[in-house]
Amino acid sequence: ELMSRPPRIHTDYLTPTNANLLSVALLGGSTDHYLDPHPFSSLLPQGYHLVYFPPAHPTASLLPDGTDTDHSPGSPFTRRVWAGGSVTFHRGWEEEVVLDGAVAGCLETIKDVRIKGTPGAGEKILVDIVRQYGWRQIAHEMRQQRLDGASGAECVMAEPAIEETRTLCFMTPKTADEARRDVEEPHRRVIKAPAYEPTYTLTLTPTPSLLFRFSALTFNAHAIHLDRQHCREVEGYRDLLVHGPLLLTLMFCALREAIKCHAKETLRIKTLDYRNLAPVYVNEEIKVCVREGKGQNWDVWIVGPTGGLCVKGTAI
Repeated sequence: ELMSRPPRIHTDYLTPTNANLLSVALLGGSTDHYLDPHPFSSLLPQGYHLVYFPPAHPTASLLPDGTDTDHSPGSPFTRRVWAGGSVTFHRGWEEEVVLDGAVAGCLETIKDVRIKGTPGAGEKILVDIVRQYGWRQIAHEMRQQRLDGASGAECVMAEPAIEETRTLCFMTPKTADEARRDVEEPHRRVIKAPAYEPTYTLTLTPTPSLLFRFSALTFNAHAIHLDRQHCREVEGYRDLLVHGPLLLTLMFCALREAIKCHAKETLRIKTLDYRNLAPVYVNEEIKVCVREGKGQNWDVWIVGPTGGLCVKGTAI
């Protein structure tokens, strides 16, 4: 049933407002020195597309945990996390995502659905969502009702400026006892971080205020980022979780700074693939690490307060 759901088209005005608000939200620690204002008609920074094109659902239609039903497989898979994904910037993307107030579009399609695990014993459903961004003139004509949704979708798929895949993991509910046990006796194994030294490190501690601000910018009411009681009593997490897309944004920020430090001002990321491996919690210091590899490859990873690997990615 998920695969048969029709594509959705979201439109948004590309003004500097959200980009500047995101930069202000991120100010603090080692991010201060490179989060400059984004003037009118400037290029949207890589990764900042995540605070544009939010799904617009009425509050009354949201699920009890604050999420929407667009990609949900339904009961009993009522819990979800952001498991990873990729972002690709196609040739000429810079011309499509300029902060000049024009209307742009995002085509969202469910690409794949996979079932993992054994029924009744940790079964999960992984849903891959593809988002294709850009198409200023197409989005404008759709807003003016000169182009219908089906025709617009065909044009969008033919020439995307930015293409993103998001993998969401849907899980079954925990009992109150299971949630309490996971909070009191976490059994998650620690994944070792890479042994090599990073060439650049961005260090910060995500606060509740940062999580709230990012939720607001992305129109995201998911309780795992906002409600500590829900995290502990329903989800089995000891505290609020940092958003997957916020971690992705921070990886792009660290990559930009690493590239600048290596005197490669003109180099831009073409593709970033990443996986979220362990929860990242509020009020716990993280390090976003970057290491230049062979050619134009870059390794990027995030470690938690004990040095365990939380996110792992590769950029080109």
